[in-house]
Amino acid sequence: MRSTPGAQALAVALDPHSYPEYAATYGSLVVDQPVGRVALCFTDPAAGRRMAEAAKRAHPGIDLGRLDVYRCRYSERALVRVVDAMSEKTTVAGFPVYTLGPAPDASGIDVTTTAEGARSAALLDDLSILADGVPVHVTEGGPAELASD
Repeated sequence: MRSTPGAQALAVALDPHSYPEYAATYGSLVVDQPVGRVALCFTDPAAGRRMAEAAKRAHPGIDLGRLDVYRCRYSERALVRVVDAMSEKTTVAGFPVYTLGPAPDASGIDVTTTAEGARSAALLDDLSILADGVPVHVTEGGPAELASD
């Protein structure tokens, strides 16, 4: 699905790399869920609103009426640190770890593995230990593949 133009323009203006002063509390940005809206997730929603106002000053044409600011549990920075620490493991509890990354809503870590691994309590337990208390969501998936043109 392609992003709606108004939501896409807002998302571009809210690029977190343009506002490094908010990195400690920025969680994630989700476009068009629901269509035409942008969700900005921060561990401190007031900081998210301040970043949105800074984006409006820098890009007066954006429509902040499309923006929803939510509280998230973890900052992207914190989740990336956990992912980096976990990424040394390609196999956990005997199951392959296909993908590993911050959850889109900054609620924890998303992991894909085999169907058997997704059902394994041992895998979830071991991943939870590696994640040092950050919630881990395990789903069935496949090895990452390079996209072809």
